[in-house]
Amino acid sequence: MRAWLLAKLSAVLAFGIGSWLELAYPGLSRPNGDLPVGRFGMDAAQLGMPVAQLPLPAAAGPADRAGFTRTMQADFFYPAPAAAQRDGSVARAAAAPVLIYFPGWPGTESDNPRLLTDLASHGYVVVQARIVQEDPRLAGAMDFSTDAAAKATLLKAQAKVGLQAHDATALLDALHRLAASGADRRFGPLALDRVGILGFSFGGAVAAQAAATDRRFLAVLNMDGWLFGQGAELGFPQPYFLMSDDEADPTAADLASPDTATRETARLTERDLRRMRSRLQAAGAFMPGAFMPGALMPGALMPGALMMVIKGTGHESFSDSPLHYALRGHGMPGPVQALRVSVMIRRYAEAFFAQQLRGEASPLLASAASPYKEITLTLPP
Repeated sequence: MRAWLLAKLSAVLAFGIGSWLELAYPGLSRPNGDLPVGRFGMDAAQLGMPVAQLPLPAAAGPADRAGFTRTMQADFFYPAPAAAQRDGSVARAAAAPVLIYFPGWPGTESDNPRLLTDLASHGYVVVQARIVQEDPRLAGAMDFSTDAAAKATLLKAQAKVGLQAHDATALLDALHRLAASGADRRFGPLALDRVGILGFSFGGAVAAQAAATDRRFLAVLNMDGWLFGQGAELGFPQPYFLMSDDEADPTAADLASPDTATRETARLTERDLRRMRSRLQAAGAFMPGAFMPGALMPGALMPGALMMVIKGTGHESFSDSPLHYALRGHGMPGPVQALRVSVMIRRYAEAFFAQQLRGEASPLLASAASPYKEITLTLPP
């Protein structure tokens, strides 16, 4: 009962703080693009896309499939036209680049609507791939409390990241079919040769995995997520942007800790930071403003790797949940400063995708110097 009451009080507090922010600081809380934004949803069946599934357990028969079926929903955030034609179609000269977003674990919540709305206001069609029903073998929270729980969590994460990367590819295929058919007139033409992918937390791992397996995703943004699967090797050639909180690097004591949660999470963090720093060094062969070779978008601007650390943030700061506005401290107390962090994230995300998908150079990414004192931006040497 006490836990239920605390959860309810937290939800009320979050709603109250979020509402106050909207009223008191509209310049910070509203999208800063020029276009109004519309929203709608389509499930996988409406899109005609298959959702990736695990094999049925050996003891299960076809009749048991429903109990192990993964289903998903695509939430569209799109730049709404100033005026529509009488038949409901949209008249827009330029095709809109597409961004596909994956939320954090377990993947069922819409955890960054402010960011996605902001990106759409800049002319992107943003599609959030959200799980509606998860296979029970993949459900539940990440658990590193014991050796056995940590092993099970890592195996679950490896399976889940592969399935969701398949979903990303299937969703992109479905968007191609949707665009070719002209069946949906709520938004204008899609520039499906200019597609980026991003995610928060585990969604960042999905974005990296999708980029590793499908080169049609031309730019990747990971918002403070551990990596799993092939994507964890950071071997894909597409430009990669890691946004991170300012948690200190794991120490030798952390990596050898007898406490399983401390040790295993430290190992994930250490591995990802080491590989990211290696990628930054390797990307130094490509100077900012150079062209990306291969099958990527002609004229896309490098560098091939970026890392941004925001002082005073925690993991949840990279989501839109208003709860962390009140509860997050770390030297940046209060809801106004947390909203300022949200603005930083939105500005840098838009600059990255504008640079990589539209070929528009941004002063925010031109050098390591940032107009925000809280940001440390690392570019290739």
